[in-house]
Amino acid sequence: MALLCSRAIYEDIALVCVFADKLKPLCEAADYAGIDALVKKAVLTSRIPSIIQEYPEEQAPQILNQIDKMTRRYPKFRKYYDHLSDFIHPNTFGTLLFFWKGWRKRRNNAL
Repeated sequence: MALLCSRAIYEDIALVCVFADKLKPLCEAADYAGIDALVKKAVLTSRIPSIIQEYPEEQAPQILNQIDKMTRRYPKFRKYYDHLSDFIHPNTFGTLLFFWKGWRKRRNNAL
């Protein structure tokens, strides 16, 4: 569960930083209409296909694009995000981590 929460924090940090980058020039220009539009866009978006079909302008950004934008600031951001994703998703590495006792023993001995 800690790995899942850690990855969620990475996603939240990426979204907040990208949002802040867009918000800063609007605040500096005292563009209240622009701020209002940006906040509404950030809060009222979705990835649900039926909603996007009816309201295409309300499509939420793809999280991997936000992660990649953070990688420009912090070069290892995507690498660590992908590493967390490998542990979380039901692929070979994630399965070995959680279900194979031999892996746990080897991992604990390495620590």
